[in-house]
Amino acid sequence: MIPLQLPKDFNDERGNSLHINMSGIVHFTAQGDREKMIGKIVNEGDRLVYIKDEVEKHILRKMTAWTVHNDIYQLVDRIVYTTKKATYSIDKEKARNLRTKFTMNSRHFKGELFLKATIPIDLWDKEYHDPSYELRMKTFGYGWYAKLEKELRKPYFMEIKDISMDNSITPKPDDIFRCFSQTPFENVKVAIIGNAPYCTPNIADGLAFSTKSTRHIPDTLKNIFKELEDTMDICRTDPNLEDWAAQGIFLYNTALTTLERKKNAHTYLWKQFTASVISALNNRIDTLNGSAPILFVLWGHEAHKYEKMIKRPHKVIKAAHPSPLSAKKGFFGCNHFQIISEWFTEKYFNQVKWVSDNNLNKSIKKQKMSKGFKMLELFAGAADRLKIEDLLAQQLVHIEEGAEQQVAFHLFQHNPCAEAKEALAEELTDQIITAAIELMQLGIDPQAALECKMKGNLSKFFKTKEEAMLEVADNEDLTVIENTYKNYTLFSIRDKNGKIYKPGKYVKPNFQEVFNTFK
Repeated sequence: MIPLQLPKDFNDERGNSLHINMSGIVHFTAQGDREKMIGKIVNEGDRLVYIKDEVEKHILRKMTAWTVHNDIYQLVDRIVYTTKKATYSIDKEKARNLRTKFTMNSRHFKGELFLKATIPIDLWDKEYHDPSYELRMKTFGYGWYAKLEKELRKPYFMEIKDISMDNSITPKPDDIFRCFSQTPFENVKVAIIGNAPYCTPNIADGLAFSTKSTRHIPDTLKNIFKELEDTMDICRTDPNLEDWAAQGIFLYNTALTTLERKKNAHTYLWKQFTASVISALNNRIDTLNGSAPILFVLWGHEAHKYEKMIKRPHKVIKAAHPSPLSAKKGFFGCNHFQIISEWFTEKYFNQVKWVSDNNLNKSIKKQKMSKGFKMLELFAGAADRLKIEDLLAQQLVHIEEGAEQQVAFHLFQHNPCAEAKEALAEELTDQIITAAIELMQLGIDPQAALECKMKGNLSKFFKTKEEAMLEVADNEDLTVIENTYKNYTLFSIRDKNGKIYKPGKYVKPNFQEVFNTFK
């Protein structure tokens, strides 16, 4: 027997009633009409479970969330909804999520005013009864499928299906619709729209501008990262943009496929589908969170064609495509990443993480190196009256023993700068020491960095010993200099003034660990 005081009755202000009889059967009566059974509360061990038969289209109409009367929600420990397509279940503890909303729903049952719990579908456990339906849901997600279902049944989409089976297309068939599963319809905050996928084999991954390849980063993506670093001072090296998609940045191309080694081959084929995608986003009404405007970021002429479809409260910004052929014609300097960051903050009270967690350490490392090099060079260029040895000797008095002292002494012994401006030196010394410490923690010799004026790649300043000796053989003004630091030996060619002579791109295998810090 159910451990509840049954029967139970609940009523709203409009005469609707909810009745639970002695057997746990739940009936709903709308304003005096005939009773309708809507579910049953049963005992499963020591838990109360609410079981209800539902219709799949209801969840698609309700913006990808199941609802349950709050009075029932408060009584039970678990909720189970069954349709012809699948069984959905959730424990109440799991349903107690910040995304579960409690609202009055007046659209159904002749305007009832019962408080209902609206639980997003992605929180539910699912057991599918129909394999084809499971595949559609995993490909598009409930929100996108609800909006695009009619398009997927139209004749033109049959042609898309045929092409998707062609082995000469890119991306691979399993990745064509990946942008939809990675960014659910209801989660879209920003839509970055490009032209078409990369046509180089095995590069496109279903997200616009992204790639899973670690061997080859497209020049287009390099330009995107350059703009990100130039405007936000954020260095990203990971070409897989899944983390952007997971935060609500919808990465979509106006054409989702193309032929390998042939750009924009399928643009004509996707026009109608893309128009439906843009229209769905433009008409989105977020029933869970109220108004949810979208920032549309259009990159490239094909994306610009859809600007007229986008209306308020949404916002549009556009720029040239980041391809090497057009990046200098309006993409560089567009400041879009700053605008996107502000949009997240103002509209969604959240911050964008432009660098993924697994890429964060590399980004911080590169930023530290860049800052350290700039500070060392600035310091080295400020030569005038005060010898750096004297300045550092003064500073050592105030520095405790440890890493700071070692770095300061290292610069004291080896810095090639003879003099430095007193005022500038006093202001920058602490910063210089800090920068040098950071470089040493990264395994880089601050002295070598200073002498070589390193900007981005250690390898371009050095040769193997054999190469260096060969080059200076016929030139008496050149000398081979050997720099040793820890387990690194660096060979450079200097002129008679001690400056590096004709720096080029040279790689020495045992420097690989050093080179990797710049990748």
